Amino acid sequence: MTHARKRSRRRRLALAAAVTLTAGSAYAVAQSSALAGVTSHPAQPGATGSPAPGTPGPTGKWISYTPGHLTYGQDAQGNRIPDYSAAGYAGGGVPLPTVPTKVTVPPPSGNDDTAAIQAALDKAAALPLDPNGFRGAVQLAPGKYQIAGSLTINASGVVLRGAGTDAGQTSLVAQNASARTLLTIGGDSRYQTLGTPQPVTDTYVPVGATSLTMQSTAGFKVGDQVVIERPTTQAWIDAIGMNGTWTPNWSLRSERTITAIQGDEITFDAPLTTALEKQYTQASVYHYSFPRINHVGIENLSSDGQAMAADPNY
Repeated sequence: MTHARKRSRRRRLALAAAVTLTAGSAYAVAQSSALAGVTSHPAQPGATGSPAPGTPGPTGKWISYTPGHLTYGQDAQGNRIPDYSAAGYAGGGVPLPTVPTKVTVPPPSGNDDTAAIQAALDKAAALPLDPNGFRGAVQLAPGKYQIAGSLTINASGVVLRGAGTDAGQTSLVAQNASARTLLTIGGDSRYQTLGTPQPVTDTYVPVGATSLTMQSTAGFKVGDQVVIERPTTQAWIDAIGMNGTWTPNWSLRSERTITAIQGDEITFDAPLTTALEKQYTQASVYHYSFPRINHVGIENLSSDGQAMAADPNY
């Protein structure tokens, strides 16, 4: 349920099992102490990570910029702002593709347009994939499309494209006081563990780390896609002051690709954004299956969920 009146013109592509137009939240913990060291990497956009509960941060700079590079500081436990160079479409550094329009939706009718847009999405979903993994784009006209139900993109290679996000351009406007997901990408996928999870044996793996030690790397090889799972426990919830707000027995999962193996230590392609602390929880690494669609895009389009706010369950 997103109320978006005005957004950037940049096209957005989503590669996810289920992406919904909903509002989100972020939680962070920040405290302070002395720098233990700095490292330097090519400049890339990034966002702050959180040190472990009770871990002091640097009195100096977590991050600074010199021509062409970002310089990262770290605290005494090695926590640092993660390098997000690998974030973005196709792992970052890849131009967003221009997908040809294959289906066109008539201008807004003034009534419920859910069926018309869904029929266009289904028509695009039935087209064959091209060599780049796309079926084609569904083009919406300028104006406000009234959506009394929900829309779904359930096939890879489909792009839903508007005429822009400024006032007078393309918007999906929710009808009815019913809290719901306006647009869902993907289906009801679930993680499936393959093989036996291997416990992480490090006492502490800091935020921003790209390696860790496992009980055994037998059965793992370079190029494997794995999940690094960090179960949430009551002890950790208490430590970060979220008792009464969060409950335990859910996990933070990080999908990574193994880039090197040395003994029982693996190196992976992107940094961790949450520390693994043995005093609070037992992290593990395992192979997995998670069926997904991919190469799906939402472009030049805003949504307005204001009508949903009248639902008592909103």
